Amino acid sequence: MADEELIEGHLVVYYQHSAETKLLDVRHSNDLDITSYNHSCMTHSHTCVDIIQAKGRADKFRNAIETLQNTADVDKVTFVVAPVRNEGCC
Repeated sequence: MADEELIEGHLVVYYQHSAETKLLDVRHSNDLDITSYNHSCMTHSHTCVDIIQAKGRADKFRNAIETLQNTADVDKVTFVVAPVRNEGCC
């Protein structure tokens, strides 16, 4: 997709606590419009997971994902882009 295309979806980030400040940098930047944020700790795997619902340009998502993937103690980053509709319930 083109860099300037406006998209939204969910970033899912698995990490250790030491990487938490880097996630704060993404959450508080002006590059993405964060509309919802959830944090949980997975007790069996001893992993933190943040689910960030956001809207923004495709290139800004790519930058955020690349930054997180290159951060120590971030285990996995995925992005699930939402389908685009012209009308519907929301």
